[in-house]
Amino acid sequence: MERKPKFKQGLYPIYSSWLYKFFSFRAQKYARKHSIPEDHTHILANVFWEEYIQKKLAKEAKHFGCKELLIPAPITQNNAQTGVQKTAFILGCGSSINDVSNNEWQCIKQHYSVGLNLFFVHEFVPSVHFTEFKNTPKFIEFFEKRALKHQPFKETPLLISARYIAQSAVEYLEFASRKQVAFYPTVSVKTKDPELLSSLIPYFYRRANILTHHMSNLDSAINYCVTMGYNDIRLVGVDLYDEAYFYQSHQDNISKQAQAVLHEINANGTHRNVSRTAHATASKEISSQLGNLPITEYLPWLQQNVLNRQNIQLSVVNPKSLLASVLPTRGILQ
Repeated sequence: MERKPKFKQGLYPIYSSWLYKFFSFRAQKYARKHSIPEDHTHILANVFWEEYIQKKLAKEAKHFGCKELLIPAPITQNNAQTGVQKTAFILGCGSSINDVSNNEWQCIKQHYSVGLNLFFVHEFVPSVHFTEFKNTPKFIEFFEKRALKHQPFKETPLLISARYIAQSAVEYLEFASRKQVAFYPTVSVKTKDPELLSSLIPYFYRRANILTHHMSNLDSAINYCVTMGYNDIRLVGVDLYDEAYFYQSHQDNISKQAQAVLHEINANGTHRNVSRTAHATASKEISSQLGNLPITEYLPWLQQNVLNRQNIQLSVVNPKSLLASVLPTRGILQ
């Protein structure tokens, strides 16, 4: 059961179809201006429409005692001009997280860091938690106990994808127990066409308060770090060669709870029956169904066509990661 957002109540069902027609007209105009083939206008219309919807969803944060995400965009421009290196670590949940040494954690602590999804199982407290939201009972219970109420994390900003707040369970969570909770809007750009990607993705990398979501919230987190002004972005625990997570080899109570959450999420996953040999975000079988590039193709495309132009370098820490063949590898202490 979904909770109807406030902005979809009232006259929304009456005027929404006319509003979509306006975005379709805007898409046609945009396509002509940028010499985009006419058969792509429906994709453009959906992107512009989703941008509108996601911004509205982010504003729903106030109804949960939270706020919408605000990013100081000018930092990016200043950083690009000065060439000063600003390092951010994006912390995934791959099993290679267990290989990070104490010295390396100390180094990460000296920089900006983004913990993705269930990274809050780990005892390391990043600069910000960046998570999607799953509407399953075990996830909701664990999320509230660990991400919202666990003392070491209570002062850490928690950013939640706005696209998930329409789910009824969210309103029962005690967001007020955390001082800094914000909803971030993401727009899915569902295309494999390189010209269309080249036309749309840079547009969002210049925006202050809305992010792209091509294949996973990893690429949303990268967009966030770029907008925040970081030009040395290193991926830690982003393995992709399998779907093993760092907490699956641990037997403490928190890790066991996280394993139960993961089992429940997988059992209810949209692509649970799709046969694959790599992580879901790197799976060509799944990306072909979604109309996206797999993350192993999207990130090198992003580096070459967007990040290089802004003097931003994306790298991966684990030399065995599937990304190591398409992105530079760079250690945490380098």
